[in-house]
Amino acid sequence: AQPAYALGKEAAVLLFSRMTCPSLAGETVVLPVEIVLRGSCGCEDAPQEKMFLEGVRNGT
Repeated sequence: AQPAYALGKEAAVLLFSRMTCPSLAGETVVLPVEIVLRGSCGCEDAPQEKMFLEGVRNGT
């Protein structure tokens, strides 16, 4: 998941910096992310081994 609050905060800081000094170069900001595993894709119900075997049987 993306940290929405941190994204907004960094965007505001960069915007105000550019408004104060328009000649500033662009800046890349990297924020930490968190992987959230959700069951909505069906991954938890179908282990990879089972998916592979079913694919072999179906010829995919």
